[in-house]
Amino acid sequence: MNDATPVDSVDKLQKVMLKYPERKNNIKIIHHALNRGSAASRNTALEGSTGTYISVVDSDDYIDPEIIEIQYNKAVIENADIVICDFSIEYPDRTKNIYEIVSEYKVENFKNMIQHDLIYSSLWNKLVKRTL
Repeated sequence: MNDATPVDSVDKLQKVMLKYPERKNNIKIIHHALNRGSAASRNTALEGSTGTYISVVDSDDYIDPEIIEIQYNKAVIENADIVICDFSIEYPDRTKNIYEIVSEYKVENFKNMIQHDLIYSSLWNKLVKRTL
């Protein structure tokens, strides 16, 4: 999803696509003519998505190259609606490791965990079933 960004994220994506031409048909770039913010971008991306699961990783985030595959495999094995992984926050002088401890929770419990800061509400460490 390109939200009329002035940075070179789309150029970088297109360069990666050139390196992996066999995957080009699996990628869809959706453009907003005007910057509408992250919420509108995510909604537009969800509307245009066709996969079983969704992961939101912004251009300023970094994820391990294998993490989506690992989360997807876990989701399939467990028939999970949401798969969450641990993560690290990098600061100039230190790294903070965050361990997300979640086992089987109902959707209502998961919402409660987010609302009461019992779990990070970030999206980049979560794989979520699109139908959810």
